[in-house]
Amino acid sequence: MSKKEEMEFDAFAEDYNRALQDGLRSSGETPNYFAEYKVRYLAQRLALEPKTRILDFGCGTLGDMGIHIFDTPFKSLDLTDPLWVEAECRTPNGFGHAETNKVHYGFAPTKYTTDNFTFTWWDGAGAPRHNGNPDLQLPNGDKLPKQGALYVGEAGRMVLPHCSMPTFYPDSVLDGVDKKGFQNVNHYTQFLNAIQGKDKTLAGFDYAGPLTDVVLLGAVALRTGKKIRWDGPNRKATNAPEADKYIKPAFRKGWGL
Repeated sequence: MSKKEEMEFDAFAEDYNRALQDGLRSSGETPNYFAEYKVRYLAQRLALEPKTRILDFGCGTLGDMGIHIFDTPFKSLDLTDPLWVEAECRTPNGFGHAETNKVHYGFAPTKYTTDNFTFTWWDGAGAPRHNGNPDLQLPNGDKLPKQGALYVGEAGRMVLPHCSMPTFYPDSVLDGVDKKGFQNVNHYTQFLNAIQGKDKTLAGFDYAGPLTDVVLLGAVALRTGKKIRWDGPNRKATNAPEADKYIKPAFRKGWGL
């Protein structure tokens, strides 16, 4: 729209409501009636396609919940940039994120992991879709939580629901663990203490920034449909130049970083 057209529209905008009312008079309804109808219709459409799954408005379920679920494994296993990321989902359609996803992250080993450590993310109906993998089947008829993480170790497993305490299989996994060494942290109080210089938050930008990068690499793999080989220090997918536009997007003038 040209500057001249913008000016002409601005001059007309003051009379828009009156003109709209005149046009609707024969219907017997007010502009608010039709506005409310449009709002209800839009709400119904968004309920079918949540805004976090529309490409222009979010990063899918992974970008929404992944940052919460991935946090504890990322910190406790001392993970850093992945070596590669690969996603399994429907073919990208250019409009919305896939509703059912499986994303694998391959990491360099740490002192807490195996030599070839892989973190797998599931979302969507039936997650995790593990095809009978015994590592993901719990004893005693116990069910995996709707949201959370599962650690599979040499001595047993730990199920960590989102916003709940962990459960261990078998209970003997905790034998010999000095629980007195663990301190309960109220993150609200910690945040206020950090503002006053009395403490440091557990999720400062130095930690949350890299964690966000890692999680969203899964969204990049979903968008490109390719296994991403990741050069962490240079923030680049070495085998997928088409990923550049998602990693370092071009912003409109005035909105750059």
